[in-house]
Parts: sequence; C-alpha cells; structure tokens
Amino acid sequence: MKKSLSSIAMVVLVVCLSVVLSACSKSLPERIIGYYTGDGRSEITFYDNGTCMYDHPKFSQPSRGSWTIVDDKVIVKGIFTYDIYADVSNFNDRTLFFQSESSRWNDELFTKQSDA
Repeated sequence: MKKSLSSIAMVVLVVCLSVVLSACSKSLPERIIGYYTGDGRSEITFYDNGTCMYDHPKFSQPSRGSWTIVDDKVIVKGIFTYDIYADVSNFNDRTLFFQSESSRWNDELFTKQSDA
C-alpha cells in the first residue's frame, strides 16, 4: 500500500511540475516580439499587437507593417510591395533569416537585440 501511495504521489508531482513549467514558457509569437538588427544594416521591431516597424539607412523614415505566423513562417506585410518571411520552425529565440519571392529583396539575417 505504501508503495502504491508513493507511486501516485510521484505521478501527481510530475504532472504538477509539467503544468507549472509549461505555463511559464512563452508562446512562439511572444518569443519573436522584440527589436532586431540585420546584417545589411536594417532594423525591425515586432510588437505584440501584430504590427512591426522596419528601418534601413536608405529610408527617410521607418515604415510600419504587420506580421503574422503562418505555417511556421513569420510573414511581414505592408512595408514593401511584396512580403518577406522567415522560417521559425526551429526558432532559437535569437535570429530570423528573412527572404522573399521578390528579386528586389536581399536575404538578410536579423539578430535579436532586445525584447520590445
């Protein structure tokens, strides 16, 4: 009887710890939110309301766009006449490699500098 009670207690403890730990982890969108700098001197900030700001030295002022996650990709719309996207299936909480189907975009690696 003691053995089965200790086994039940152990199972309950493991379940409780699992619930607590999973509640503490951030969702993918929460992990993406923040300020990033690109290796091509671009800057992008992702906000929790689904908007983003993109800036580059060529721009006279930053451009506002929107972002969403679809099929393991962060998709940025509204900044250019085309969309840019980064695969986040293995997001490491630090870098995003943005690409586009448009030949006008130069693929660029962005590194997170801070949370927004």
